[in-house]
Amino acid sequence: MPVVVFYGEESYLLDEAVVKLRQEVVNPAMASLCHRIYTQPNLSTVLEAVGSVSLALGGQTLIEIRDFPMLFQASKDAGTDAQLEELKSLLVSVEATKIVLFVSSKVDGKIKFPKWLVKHPQFQVQKFEPFKFWETDRAADFLIKDAGRKGISLLPEAAELLVESLGTGLRLLVSEVDKLALYADNRAITRNDVVLLCNHSDNLFHLLDRWILQQSPTDNFRDLSEILLKHHAVEVFARAQTYFNNIFRVLWLNHKGASMDTIAQRTGQKPFTITKHLRNFRGVPMARWMALKHQLVELEWKAKTGQLEGTLALETLLGT
Repeated sequence: MPVVVFYGEESYLLDEAVVKLRQEVVNPAMASLCHRIYTQPNLSTVLEAVGSVSLALGGQTLIEIRDFPMLFQASKDAGTDAQLEELKSLLVSVEATKIVLFVSSKVDGKIKFPKWLVKHPQFQVQKFEPFKFWETDRAADFLIKDAGRKGISLLPEAAELLVESLGTGLRLLVSEVDKLALYADNRAITRNDVVLLCNHSDNLFHLLDRWILQQSPTDNFRDLSEILLKHHAVEVFARAQTYFNNIFRVLWLNHKGASMDTIAQRTGQKPFTITKHLRNFRGVPMARWMALKHQLVELEWKAKTGQLEGTLALETLLGT
């Protein structure tokens, strides 16, 4: 793999991949000779680095090029185009003792050079995309596995609360798990640990739980005001729809007599998530679920079509 391209907005996974490649390739005793990092280099510097002779003395040299502007900026003149063609020739003929690694948060596939780079069949290309904000189960599963890889025991309900509270950004989540592990001191991290130590000031999901259960209306309006300082009303509606529908589907199937396995298969949710939803919301009458679902759809539509201002639509929803 003489040429490797790691790119994408999920910085935690991208950085982990870079560290792993460094460990596989770079001899620590010869790091000063066989590992070079270039951050936002110009085209001439990249040409010189890729075309240089490997100094690994029988091993491998890693040339790490980070945030190369030509991956997201179009060429502006014939001279630059000529240099890019020269770079292409060098990359397809990189010596076996050298690995050229491009690392970037963004790559514009509409521009000629980056499109060629990520589509080349001989190059190893990997894109690291963040989880969507509704992919809470996937994020929780990842967090549990990542913690286990480090020897940290993270209980499913604790992982779920972390994701629901902080979102699906992995760097923040992993940082919180690391802090919780210090507090837990070799025992499993529990939901109570998360409640005690983590910041829940932007917890839309707790607000929605209280709305469904008709609890703490004053707190709900206060929390909504804080949330709307950071998120647009349309985004809040989208997250609310996803969260509400995940719970509604579980309760509806349970109401129809479906088994746990059937609910898991039909909804794609994990057993611990289904169990939590049934435990928390089994007492809510089905008539209320239907009324809330109708209100959520109607008010979101009015907010999106301009019939009702977004904040007012959300406040109306909380009054349901």
